Amino acid sequence: MERTEQLERSGAALRHSWQLWAGIFVGWTLIGLTFTFNYYYFADHYVAIFTKQPSLREMVVWELPYWLLWAALTPVVVWLTERFPLERGRRVRNFSVHVAACLVLLLVHRAAYLLLGWLLHVAVYRRLASLSVVYSFLFFFNLSTGFMCYGVLLLVSYAIAYYRRARQEQ
Repeated sequence: MERTEQLERSGAALRHSWQLWAGIFVGWTLIGLTFTFNYYYFADHYVAIFTKQPSLREMVVWELPYWLLWAALTPVVVWLTERFPLERGRRVRNFSVHVAACLVLLLVHRAAYLLLGWLLHVAVYRRLASLSVVYSFLFFFNLSTGFMCYGVLLLVSYAIAYYRRARQEQ
């Protein structure tokens, strides 16, 4: 009886391991395809942005608001991770919630980031006549980085929650 249980456990572990590696492969493939599509579709944006080497000040004013906005959204993602954990029995429903939340937060982040960039007179935006032109030209530009930000925040939040539960069980 004990031998049968061991074989069943090792078979389940192999299936889980295969599923994990398949998921990793599919996930990274989707990330690669997302970036590929972004770079292909928005190639003219990259040319417009980097017509000359930006100064360090220009890069700080351009990049720092992007990441600080993600810092501001971090508590929202942490709350969503706690409220909708990716656990057995609710995985599909909760994953769907995270996909929808990711899309909403991406759009909120992008709208706020472009507004800040326009208000701070980032070099790229100075050439664009109005905020509506900035939005029409750059709203969907580089959303793939936002997907990765949400995903990293989700994974880190989930890992911390898992660690806390494991410590409590000890």
